[in-house]
Amino acid sequence: MPSNKVLQKKRGKRGQVHTNKSGRKDKIPGPAKVALPKASGQIATVTQGSSRPARRREFNAFKIPPMHPCTAKFFAAIADPWSSMASGACIPLGNNRESQKVRGFARITVTVGTGQIGWVIVCPCLANDSITIYYTNNTYTGQQIIPYTSSNATPTIGTGVSTVNLTNLPYASTAFTNTGSVGDTSPNVSGRIVSAGLSAQYTGTVSAMGGLMYCLTEPTHLNLGGYSVTEFGQYAETDIARVTDKKCWNCAFGVNERELNFTDNLNYNLATNTTTGNFNNITYPYSNNAAVQFVGPTNSVPAGQSCPMGIMFTGTSGNTFQVEYVQHTEYVGQGVGAVSTENHRDEAGARMVLAAAAKAPAEKQARQCDWACAISNSFASVVQDEGPAVLRTGANMVTGLIASLIL
Repeated sequence: MPSNKVLQKKRGKRGQVHTNKSGRKDKIPGPAKVALPKASGQIATVTQGSSRPARRREFNAFKIPPMHPCTAKFFAAIADPWSSMASGACIPLGNNRESQKVRGFARITVTVGTGQIGWVIVCPCLANDSITIYYTNNTYTGQQIIPYTSSNATPTIGTGVSTVNLTNLPYASTAFTNTGSVGDTSPNVSGRIVSAGLSAQYTGTVSAMGGLMYCLTEPTHLNLGGYSVTEFGQYAETDIARVTDKKCWNCAFGVNERELNFTDNLNYNLATNTTTGNFNNITYPYSNNAAVQFVGPTNSVPAGQSCPMGIMFTGTSGNTFQVEYVQHTEYVGQGVGAVSTENHRDEAGARMVLAAAAKAPAEKQARQCDWACAISNSFASVVQDEGPAVLRTGANMVTGLIASLIL
């Protein structure tokens, strides 16, 4: 029997014309192409019998040009906060001094309470000794997001509510206070949050599986305290999904100039060397001076501790969900020391990323795809409108980063 090489020589290369013994010319067929399902508005193809990967989308299909590495990491941190490509992300805006870049992480189990409602809300926080996450356990009886049972000066955590601090962040709340010298209005450490991600996945039994998950980041970072599933459902940005074994997740990032800059003690009183402002506004940069919801006539304590990220669950009492929270944070100041790494400023690129992120919720609804897919398409649209020439490209251009996020 002739070897494979002999057969290949006789047959010729695919796509070439081969003359047989009778003199008739036959075109040898090339490799077959198979269309993959649509994702992010493009059709990718694989070639049977070729050396290409079984599933590959070309970078150029998304029309995303090269960009500066800092901007690419900023995009990655918003497109998929869990991605290793987001490690070391910064915001390439404003003060571009060297900063310490930290990834905080927490994993908890949320349980649906006796009223067939469960929830988790997140107050993105810079300090490791302040409450970042509130969530329900199996003794929760309410229908709304109510973390506390009183509105006095020392609020009490409600029955059926548990809390978590982001203990793997490097600094306690005392690091954000004034350094103490008269006239020095700079805190020992200042910080800003690059992005934050919150996800949930059902971990109960198959027989009890049922209900809905409502995933929301309030677009202007208003507090979700006091909300029910009715209020969650009124937002176009809410991702409502049936409870399955798939994850539901959302993302938060700075939506105004104050949130995009490092925190500062803007209410410092020079005469008394004390602060007259709300301390929580320094450690909770997404606070917008809001408060966590309380039962009672006022909702003023603790002021400034806003929770704009949340997921609500409906279903059988006792159903459990694994919830993960990841937060990319930057720190600067006297207390940071030698752990800082270089930053770069890319005003145009960062603004384009933020514009794409703002358009992504509508894109997600229109295309019925996930967040990474939606923001990638939004970014391609923004680049087309603004022109790729405005993007700054460094010596190490990142061309495949965004494309690999959506494979």
